[in-house]
Amino acid sequence: MPHPKVKISDDSGNTVAVDTSGASNALKVSLLATPTIDIGDVSLLLGGTAADTGAGVYGAQTLRVTMAANDALLTTMNTNLTDIETLSGTIAGDTTEIAGYFLASGSSYAQRKGIVNIVLRTDALEAIPAGVADGDYTELQVDSVGGLYVTGSEIENAAVQSEPLLIGGRYDSSARTLDDGDAGAVALNASGHVIMDVVDGGQLDTIIDTLETTLTAIETDQAAIEVLLTGIDADTNTIQGNIVNIGNATYSDDADWTDGSSKHLLVGGLYQSSMQSVTDGDVAPFQVDANGVLKVSPSTGSEFQVDIVSSAALTVDLGSNNDVTVTSGSVGHDITGLASDDNDTVGTSAEKISGADGDVACKRVDIMAHPSNTGYIWVGDSAVSVDGLNGGIRLSPGDFYSMDIDNTGDVYVIATVDTENVCFNYFT
Repeated sequence: MPHPKVKISDDSGNTVAVDTSGASNALKVSLLATPTIDIGDVSLLLGGTAADTGAGVYGAQTLRVTMAANDALLTTMNTNLTDIETLSGTIAGDTTEIAGYFLASGSSYAQRKGIVNIVLRTDALEAIPAGVADGDYTELQVDSVGGLYVTGSEIENAAVQSEPLLIGGRYDSSARTLDDGDAGAVALNASGHVIMDVVDGGQLDTIIDTLETTLTAIETDQAAIEVLLTGIDADTNTIQGNIVNIGNATYSDDADWTDGSSKHLLVGGLYQSSMQSVTDGDVAPFQVDANGVLKVSPSTGSEFQVDIVSSAALTVDLGSNNDVTVTSGSVGHDITGLASDDNDTVGTSAEKISGADGDVACKRVDIMAHPSNTGYIWVGDSAVSVDGLNGGIRLSPGDFYSMDIDNTGDVYVIATVDTENVCFNYFT
């Protein structure tokens, strides 16, 4: 049976139209802002089952939306997706590369690149940045040249945690007490000097004991030196007094002589136009004439005799005018003769130098090794040898040697090469 006809009107009484273009007579519904139609809640069925509304979950009842291939939004989404895939590949490659630079403990170091840690330069170490609380992460701090600020990690009067880093010492007004295994700063005095405790029986203790013994000996010697210096000081005072006396007793050149003075150090002569009167026990300078020539006056007789040698005497006649005249004797040396000789067969055993003239009394001998010799001539006593162990004088060819001696027979020679020649002059 046919259904009854029903007309639907809006709030204004206008009839709601239906689609008459087809046979469906479907109700026309406009979702445009104007006019506004509230169709209320709509249940969407997919295959007879309500559509899925769970976020992040999809299944058979999840609504799929198909977009046109030429839709602008779809084109943009496809482009962005391509970029994301490219970036994902790059990130994956970079991640693999970075992972290769992290080495497990015990692996050898072979990487060429590394990840630089970011540190904070501060010209003076300080608590930065502000607001960093206990347990927070913060930056390492370095100085102007990149040196890392490091402070000691050990706690005073506590067990050592690692290698102590403290370099230097610490002053305490009273001694510290450390337990076995505790770390401790080197003890300093108030001036910053290191305080040392010498272990009894140790090497330093032995050195100090030796030093103390040495110092004790030095103190003893010092006492003896002080006694000696006291004696020297007394002697010096005496010498100083004598020096003053000597200074007072000296005369300047060409100065006047003071008769009766206590000055008697004059060494030289005094010229006076008239002779001074000297009595028994007086001291007086030598008298010289106006030319500085010494005046000699014999006490008895008219001769002044000087003994030169036991066999000769020089007699001087002092006339009334004090002129000196040699009246007998000889002046100078007493050599009166000269003779020459040689020995051209000097062998390798010590022998007398005497040649054809034999042993001759003399006063001096001049000896020369002949220039044509090929070895050395040694000159000495009867024990002379070619190795010089018994002394002597070695003469090379052409060398000369002279000696004062009373007989040529006392001179011995020996040659390093057999049959050498030695020439000599002897003086009588």
